[in-house]
Amino acid sequence: MTLAILHGSETEARALVEAVERNCACVKYQLHPPLCNVHRMVLEDQQAVDRLLFYRWLGPRLWRQEWTGETEHLVIGKGGVIWR
Repeated sequence: MTLAILHGSETEARALVEAVERNCACVKYQLHPPLCNVHRMVLEDQQAVDRLLFYRWLGPRLWRQEWTGETEHLVIGKGGVIWR
């Protein structure tokens, strides 16, 4: 089994831990409980972890564009990708 790696900041890691805690369905009273689907996804599914991070980054921008009509433009330069 290959463990998934979060390629994000400490703040994003904390937010992921909090989301897992809110949605965890593990059985707490067993000595060695099986992993719930939420824990299994975060531990084993690298694509899911990458997508969660991507949508966390992109979500607020998409919401603003959809509900306020505000548009932003993608500028690619030497410093990387910048939204303006």
